[in-house]
Amino acid sequence: MAKAPADRIAAALDALDAGFPSEAARKRALDDLNRAYSSIQETAFGAICTAARGIEGDPDAQHALFRENELPFDLHQVRDRHFPTLERFGAQHALVRDLIALRATIKAADIKPAPQRDPDAQRAEIVRKTILEELQHRKEAYVQGLDIARLLGGLAVTVNAHLVYGHKGAIFTRNFFYLNGQLTALRTILAIAGTFERERKEAEAKAS
Repeated sequence: MAKAPADRIAAALDALDAGFPSEAARKRALDDLNRAYSSIQETAFGAICTAARGIEGDPDAQHALFRENELPFDLHQVRDRHFPTLERFGAQHALVRDLIALRATIKAADIKPAPQRDPDAQRAEIVRKTILEELQHRKEAYVQGLDIARLLGGLAVTVNAHLVYGHKGAIFTRNFFYLNGQLTALRTILAIAGTFERERKEAEAKAS
């Protein structure tokens, strides 16, 4: 059974959080992102085709519609000029921007031969649960720039949180974490927050 876009996004985010043991693992994550984008692109193209059927009596207008709203097939080819089309035809344009940022972060990530056990797994789940609760409280499908610095030791962290729909109507929350404006794996942010917390406690102990 083919994976839903939500599942592919989840796989890529989980792989980034866990660290890449090989180039092959990185490539699988990039492929997941591209396939997730392809689904969004197909949705937009379907809407464009529907609009074109509404002007069947004007071939020139139809050709202009397709020409002016052409979308690339691959995520790495998406540019700012494509976002008006994604937004106009009901695609998840905000999610596509986060996919582009995630792709860049994955490509820049280090390869670590041995995956490291995440000592902050419980804390990460608390962060994710808090974001999901906030989404449900606001009754929104997308929250941009949700401030979660209070959970992460005051670090300049924001999150773009999306509710995305998977196989058979299942709903998932997918979070893109930004540290000082740069998309960063949650595992890395938690490690930094933990270091700052240890340094603070050591400084307090010395002062006392």
